[in-house]
Amino acid sequence: EKLQVGLIGASRAASSTAPATPAAAAPSAPPTPKASAPSVALHPVEWRAFPLVNVRNINADCILMRFDIGAGRVSGLRPGQHLNARVQLRRGQELLEVQRKYTPVSDVEAVGYVELL
Repeated sequence: EKLQVGLIGASRAASSTAPATPAAAAPSAPPTPKASAPSVALHPVEWRAFPLVNVRNINADCILMRFDIGAGRVSGLRPGQHLNARVQLRRGQELLEVQRKYTPVSDVEAVGYVELL
């Protein structure tokens, strides 16, 4: 069974608060198809579970973790934003919850995965 880790991302700022202005009338033309944008995997307040699919040792104190966030999905984080990660681990009879903040090191436009160092 793969380890499931809960991730929660920082909120995205609205792109614009200015009201839309009506476009001038133009001759009818067939609409141009828009490429569908990838959906965002992380949510600013809702924990979501993602499987840890790969762990690579970088040095004695550091590992690179890759999480599968779903085909066609991006993290939704901009450069400099962070996410919170939490996992529940069993230590004997005790259940521990560990929570840490990470800044992703994967490309902001990476589709299907997010990497944390």
